[in-house]
Amino acid sequence: FCDKMNDHGISIHLTGGETADVGDIVRTIDVGYTTFCRLKRTSVLQNDINPGNVIVSLASFGQSSYENKYNSGIGSNGLTSARHDVLSKYYAEHYPEAYDPNTDKSVVFCGSKKLSDQFGSYAVHELLLSPTRTYLPFLKMLFSKSNLAAINGIIHCTGGGQTKVLHFANGVHIVKNNLFDLPPVFDLIHQESGTDLKEMFKVFNMGQRLEIYCDENEARSVIDMANNFKIDAKVNGYVEHSESTELSIHFNNEILKYS
Repeated sequence: FCDKMNDHGISIHLTGGETADVGDIVRTIDVGYTTFCRLKRTSVLQNDINPGNVIVSLASFGQSSYENKYNSGIGSNGLTSARHDVLSKYYAEHYPEAYDPNTDKSVVFCGSKKLSDQFGSYAVHELLLSPTRTYLPFLKMLFSKSNLAAINGIIHCTGGGQTKVLHFANGVHIVKNNLFDLPPVFDLIHQESGTDLKEMFKVFNMGQRLEIYCDENEARSVIDMANNFKIDAKVNGYVEHSESTELSIHFNNEILKYS
C-alpha cells in the first residue's frame, strides 16, 4: 500500500504501533494505524458548509486506478455488524475464536451465508473483505489543483455513514437527492439483517464515502479529478438555508429525514 501511494507522490513512513483492545476483532487479528502530519495553517481547509453549495460524491465501490481488483465499498464502519448479520452459525460453531464470547449468542453469526457463497456476480468474501478505499491520491490532486476558496467542506462518511455531515454543519438543510445505486454489499447486508434503510444510512456509507461541498462552478473540475483515478463521482445533492440543521436523503421514492 505504501509503495502504491509513493507512486502518487504520497510518502508514508511506518514507525511501529500497538494493538487496541477491541474484543471481537483482536481475538483474530487487528492491524491499526495512528497517523500525523505537519502543514501550514494556510493549507488547512475548515468545514464551513454554506447554502448554495453542491455536493460532489465520490463512490466507495468499483476499481480505482490504484486498486488491484473490484472494491465492494464496505469501508471500515459497521464491519462487525455486517459479518454477524450476513454469515451463518457455521462460523460460530467451527471458529469460536472469531467472536467475543461475551456477545449475546442470538446475534452471533445469525445470517445465512458462507464466505464462499455467491451474491450476484461476487463471492460473499469478496464483498465483506474488501479493504477500505483510500482517497489520498485524489485529495493530493484536489489540494494542489483546485480553487480551494470554492470548497467549503470535505466529509468522509465513516462513523455516522451518510449522516456524518450533521456533525460539521450548522443552520443548513442538506439534500442528497441523486445517490449512486446501492452497491451489492449493502444490498446483501440489508437483505440478511432486515435493518431498515433509515438505519442503514446512519451506519454505512451506502456507496458514497467521500463528499466535497463546493461552489457549483467547481463541481465539474472535482468530478474530473476523481475520474482521473477511475473513481465514479457526481453531484448528488445541494445545500440550502434552514433555521435548524437537517438532512434529507432521497432514495427509492422515500425521503429519509435526519437532524
